[in-house]
Amino acid sequence: MDGEACEVAHKVEQKRASSGYRWLILLLTCGLCFLGNFMQYQVAAYATVIMPQMNIDPVGFSSLFLAPMLAAVFFSLPFGSLGDRLGPKVVILGGFCVSLVGGAIRIFTLSNYPAQLVSMFCIGVGMAALTANNAKTLGLWFADKTDVAMGIYYAATCFGIAAAQASSAFMSSVLMGYTVAEALLVVLTIFWGLFGKNVQHDSLIPDGVEHDQALLTAFRSRNVWLCAICAAFSLAATTAFSGVLPQALELVRGTDASTAGEMAALTTAAGIIGCLIAPILYGKCRLARPYLVIVGLLGSISIAVAWFASGLKSMGVLLAVCGIVTSMMGPVVQALPVSFVEIGTRYAGSAGGIMAEVSLLGSYMLPIGIAAISGSDYDKQMMLITLLYGLSVLPVLIVPEVKHFK
Repeated sequence: MDGEACEVAHKVEQKRASSGYRWLILLLTCGLCFLGNFMQYQVAAYATVIMPQMNIDPVGFSSLFLAPMLAAVFFSLPFGSLGDRLGPKVVILGGFCVSLVGGAIRIFTLSNYPAQLVSMFCIGVGMAALTANNAKTLGLWFADKTDVAMGIYYAATCFGIAAAQASSAFMSSVLMGYTVAEALLVVLTIFWGLFGKNVQHDSLIPDGVEHDQALLTAFRSRNVWLCAICAAFSLAATTAFSGVLPQALELVRGTDASTAGEMAALTTAAGIIGCLIAPILYGKCRLARPYLVIVGLLGSISIAVAWFASGLKSMGVLLAVCGIVTSMMGPVVQALPVSFVEIGTRYAGSAGGIMAEVSLLGSYMLPIGIAAISGSDYDKQMMLITLLYGLSVLPVLIVPEVKHFK
């Protein structure tokens, strides 16, 4: 762009960022994010019921629980690229229509393990579309406040996981839980179709973005790949921790199913606080690297302390602290590509697709690998999860310094 075009684009972006409609967009994306995570983590909440029902071992359970992330492995990159070409709305809508089909299959095949795998894979298609395009969607509407919007979005993620983990206490029937989730997703998908928008009518984005140009630009960005690897380690660790914690509390610490679900939900609910304060603390740091290194190391330590250095009486507090600290990396890492000079909002869909592809591939394969190595030794699983979260610091050390949005 020449100077005049850049100035026009900047004015348009600032006008869009001050629009009240952006809060409706954020509300809708948060709602879809909440339900996508809620439907996945319901499997963890009902683990002790569905595992004997389908006659599966811990590895089979991990494959079922993580099947939505496998969908993201296949579709994140094309969904992100399509978001740059067509705008995020239609891509997200199409993805969640597939999720609705998956939710329906899940309700009618409760004892059929292969069918449940297919249903969970389909449920993940919607989240793949949303995750690949969330940085672009929020970046287009919130501009220099993208990290704040991303913090709220990640809080919705934590809320969805926490609600699912606690759902076994008030929806003891697996059928009831799955049916309620499907009904809510139908309503919210319709709302997104009616009220979702890519950008305002006077925006210059995404016109003029070619498929090959967007994808090639994102592929060439070393910064995008480093952020993707960082997200892969941290997301895989928190996914594995959230998925195994209810079982570990029941089988190792001797808590009943209801209490285990509540304690796991407490951990994830505390993550809401971490997601909301992360942009504030990041703003105080002004630079990305020191912030991410500190929260990465503290997150790893908090997982170990919460599991190994606590008794049942102190575990609730330590799990809450763990939830807060381990949720403070995701919103900042996911928002970073918008601040890279070579990416911005123009190529954020393709960059988001790459990040989702790599991070969710890691989140699918690494927890299964941990389960396969550890078997029923939950202490060993927790040790490996602690190490995995700590590895997220390594790629951060190579990322060039990026200043906080001005």
